[in-house]
Amino acid sequence: MNPFSIIALFLIIGLVVFIHEFGHFLLAKKNGVGVIEFSIGMGPRLLSTVHKGTRYSLKWIPFGGSCLMLGDDNGIVDPDAEEITDKAHSLAEKNVWARISIIAAGPIFNFLLAFVLAVIVIGFAGSDKPYVQGVIDKYPAQEAGLEKGDLITSVNGSRVHLFREIQIYMAMNPGKSLDVTYVRDNQTHETTLVPKYDEANNTYYMGIYSGARYGLKWYETLQYGLYEVKYNVVTVIKSLGMIFTGDLPMTSFSGPVGIATTVNDMVEEVNTSMADESFSDRAMTMFLTLANFVVMISANLFNIVGNYLLIYGIGPFPQLGLLGAGISTTLSRILMLVVIYGIFISNEKYKKYHSGFQAKGETTDMRRMLHKLGRPLGLQMGMETASFSLCAVMQGWIGADPLAAHQIMTSVGSTCFMVYYGIGAAVAIRVSHFHGVNDIRNVRRSSLTGYLMILAIGLTLAITISTFITDICAFFTDDTNIRHIVVSLVIPFVLYQFGDGLQINFANSLRGIADVRPLMRYAFLCYIVISLPLSYLLGFTFHGGPAGIWMAFPVALTLAGALFCRRFLRKTRTVAAG
Repeated sequence: MNPFSIIALFLIIGLVVFIHEFGHFLLAKKNGVGVIEFSIGMGPRLLSTVHKGTRYSLKWIPFGGSCLMLGDDNGIVDPDAEEITDKAHSLAEKNVWARISIIAAGPIFNFLLAFVLAVIVIGFAGSDKPYVQGVIDKYPAQEAGLEKGDLITSVNGSRVHLFREIQIYMAMNPGKSLDVTYVRDNQTHETTLVPKYDEANNTYYMGIYSGARYGLKWYETLQYGLYEVKYNVVTVIKSLGMIFTGDLPMTSFSGPVGIATTVNDMVEEVNTSMADESFSDRAMTMFLTLANFVVMISANLFNIVGNYLLIYGIGPFPQLGLLGAGISTTLSRILMLVVIYGIFISNEKYKKYHSGFQAKGETTDMRRMLHKLGRPLGLQMGMETASFSLCAVMQGWIGADPLAAHQIMTSVGSTCFMVYYGIGAAVAIRVSHFHGVNDIRNVRRSSLTGYLMILAIGLTLAITISTFITDICAFFTDDTNIRHIVVSLVIPFVLYQFGDGLQINFANSLRGIADVRPLMRYAFLCYIVISLPLSYLLGFTFHGGPAGIWMAFPVALTLAGALFCRRFLRKTRTVAAG
C-alpha cells in the first residue's frame, strides 16, 4: 500500500468517526449534558484547552475523535472541568428522549455526511440516470424492444433512479426475468427481459449500454443525493441478507482489511489512469472517488447498542448497570448460535451434513473416540483457565485494587486470546486436512504459517494496547491506584503474548493430528506445577506484588508452547527432505 493510500484510508475512517462523535457532542451540549472532553484524533494529547468546563483536545494520532460525557464514563472527571461535575448535567439524569437524541445523533450525522458528500460528488460528476445508451444485437434488451434514449423507471415493480440499481438487482438475482417499465417520447411502456447467460464470463447480460453520468440541475442534485444514500444502504442490507442465507460467500464481507485494499485500489487506479493529467485534476478525481466511498461507509455505520440500552435503561429497557452488559453479551451469543444454526439448516450446500445430525443414537466407537479426544482437551483448557483464576485469588489477598486491575487486564487480554484462538482453530482444520491425506509437508507448513500470523498480530496488538493502556483503562475505572496497577501489568502482559500465541497454535496443531493426550500432562506441569508456585514466589516471597504474580504467565505459557511445539515436530518428523 502506497503512502497516499494510507493517508486516504486515515482520512476516510477518521472523517466518519469524527463526524459521528461530533453529532454526540452537539446534541449533548443542546440537552445540557456535561461534555468532559471532545477530542480530534486518538492517543496522547498534543494540544488541549478548557472552555466552559469542557476540554478540547488535539491528539497525536490524526484518526477519528471522541466525545466523553458526564455520566457515560464511569465517573471520570477532568480536574479542570469542575463546572460540569454537577449531577444535573449527567447523561444518566436526563430524560429518556434527551438520551435517545444524544445516542442517535452519531449515526444521524453520519447519514448527513453521506448526503452532503453525495451531493458534492453528483454536483461535479453527475448521476448515472437509467437511460439506455444503446443495445447489443441479438441480446434480450434489443429483442424486448428497448432503444437508445429510453428511460427505465422500474424493474419488477421497484422504482429505480440509478442505473446501478438495475445492475445490483441482476447481480443479486442472476438469470431472473425482469419486468421493465420505461419511458419513450413521454409515453410509458412495459416489457419483459430474460437475461442471457454468457458462459465465457459466467455472467448474465441484458445487452444494454448505459451507466453514463448526466449533469443535473441544482435541485435535482439534492434529490439524487438522497437516491445515492438510499442505494448504498439498501445494497448493504441486501448483501448482508444474502450472506446469511448463503447466496453470497462470507468472503464478500471483507472488513477493515477489505476497506484498506479497496482504498488502495482506488488510489492506484486514479494514479494509473490519469498519469498524464495535472496534479489538481488527479486530486479532484481522487477526492470525488474517495468521497463516494465515504458515502457508502457513512450510510451504513451501525452501532451495537445492546450494552448501552441495558446498562443505562434507555426507553423501555430497564436500567441494570453492569448486569445489563452481561445480559446483552449473553443474548448476543444466543443470537449468534441461532443465526449460525439457521444458516446450517437452511443452506443447500450444508444439506449433505444434515443426515448425521438427524441420526438417532450413537455408536460405542463414536463415544469412545469423543471421550478420548475431549477429556484431554477439556482438562488442558481447564488448567490454563485455572491458573488465571487462582492468580485472581492471589491478587485478592493483596487487596481489592489489585484484583480489579487483574480483571481489567484479563478482559483486555481476552481480546488477544480470541484472535489467536480463531487462527488456531483454522490451523487445526488445515492440519487435520493435510494429515488425513498424509501430506506431512503441508501439515508443518500450515502450522508454521499459523504461528507467523499469530506472531505478527500479537506484536501489533501488544504495541497498540501498551501504547493506549491508560485510555483503555479509562473505560473501566477512574481510580488512580487501579490505573497504576494496570500499567504495572503491561510488561508481563506484552511478554506473555508470544508464549500464548505459541501454545495456542501448537495445541491446535496437535489437535489437528489427533495427538491430544500429552496436552493434558504438559498443561498440568506448566500451569499448575510451575505457574502457580512461581506466581506466589514472585508476588509474595520476593515482594513483586501484582506484577510479580503476573510474571509467571510469560514463563508458563512460553514453556507450554515450547513443549507443544516440540511434541508436534516429533510427531511430524516423517516429512521428506526438501
